[in-house]
Amino acid sequence: MSQPAPYHSYTFRDYLDLEAASNVKHEFINGEIYAMAGGTPEHAALIMAIGATLVAQLRGGSCRVFSSDLRVRVLATGLATYPDISVVCGELRTDPESPLIAVNPKILIEVLRHRMPQVTRPVTNVAEPEPMPASATAEAPTTS
Repeated sequence: MSQPAPYHSYTFRDYLDLEAASNVKHEFINGEIYAMAGGTPEHAALIMAIGATLVAQLRGGSCRVFSSDLRVRVLATGLATYPDISVVCGELRTDPESPLIAVNPKILIEVLRHRMPQVTRPVTNVAEPEPMPASATAEAPTTS
């Protein structure tokens, strides 16, 4: 009879140590560490199009757009991941355990595949985001 895989309860420090020694990005969720998969050319192109649009819309305001190279941590839950796109308004605040991790994004964007299987890990206890500063918002262009 098969046994379920054992549950590892890694610490955030374990995750940081693994990330420092690895050339692969990982996610940290509820004490588990998951390797992150790469995307397709279409995925990469869509992310760039969204990012470019955000940069143009937010230009001159207090918000900055970041690629998936910026790791983000939700301090309320401990989730650490590399979203496809992050937007931080005002000063970038970093994690108390690592100056390389942002903790105050206003927007996180993750592009999913059309036929992606259901994600079985629910997102709970996500910190309530603060409102974006008025100086960061821009009117969306209208088309006729």
